[in-house]
Amino acid sequence: MSDTSTSIDDLTNLRLALHRNGYRPVPVSGVHLAMKSAGKRPLMKGWETICAGANETEIRRWGRAQRNCTNTGLLCGTLVGVDIDLLDETHAKQLTDLASEMLGPTLRPDGSILDLPGYDVQTGLLFDSQGDKFPALQFDPSRDTALSALGFLRDLISTFPFVTPADRSEALSAILTTLIRRSLPTAPLHAFNAPTAGTGKSMLVDITSLIATNRPAPVIAQGKSEEEMEKRLGAALIAGDVLIAIDNCDDPLGGKLLCQAMAQTSLKVRILGKSMNAEVPSSAAIFATGNNLTLEGDMTRRAIRATLDAGVSSDLNYGPLSATP
Repeated sequence: MSDTSTSIDDLTNLRLALHRNGYRPVPVSGVHLAMKSAGKRPLMKGWETICAGANETEIRRWGRAQRNCTNTGLLCGTLVGVDIDLLDETHAKQLTDLASEMLGPTLRPDGSILDLPGYDVQTGLLFDSQGDKFPALQFDPSRDTALSALGFLRDLISTFPFVTPADRSEALSAILTTLIRRSLPTAPLHAFNAPTAGTGKSMLVDITSLIATNRPAPVIAQGKSEEEMEKRLGAALIAGDVLIAIDNCDDPLGGKLLCQAMAQTSLKVRILGKSMNAEVPSSAAIFATGNNLTLEGDMTRRAIRATLDAGVSSDLNYGPLSATP
């Protein structure tokens, strides 16, 4: 795409999509400047350091502060290793065939532990600890170690008013599934239901997201039709989000694309505004919340639902660690 058709919004959306999928975008000079020099290059002083640690706010600022940088590269050490001329988020997402980012240790599909930062050839995952240090993990943990870890998670959600121990187990499943979702071929949707507002449904999703991504869960709305829901879900899948939360569902939850995302490893998703589809991996942990939330169609077999009720005493739900988790 030529520089004349490049918009600030296009560039910003591309760079944000790359950043969210584990890459470090770099503003690179446009063709008109490259012709007068040795080629396309970053113009920002100290770009190696700035781009290595840039957050989304800084990336948005580049659009206007770096107007002559109408191309985008990827930071590889102290080099711009990849020059990207295509301007839509689909191509940014397709680069995750090279690697998807994990912010903490996870499990490989064979059950082995991935806990060394860097690119993992076996899985294609990029473990970027972002400077955080994690305790060493045992490769053959004992039952006592597992129960201790379970107790930690149970304490974390001990004040939520789950109706039954099974509802609490669903919340624990949500946390653990999100942490290893990139290594699972498929996973069910985790739904949190309550008879009234203010019982902590969205907070449970935020806790899960904070553990997995270090930030609260980004949410999408259900929409008034299946077509509208598919557009929103498709955009989130293309963006490569680790976690997708469908918040405050008013209508029965279902739909073809959502059901497919629970059962298939890859999906064909229509790109908004274009007559073409993108093939994307179905590797996001998907959540839904709602008051009196109901499921319909095939979703009844592809989701697990926990119910919270502010009128239930939490004392009924939390026994010793030997009880059902």
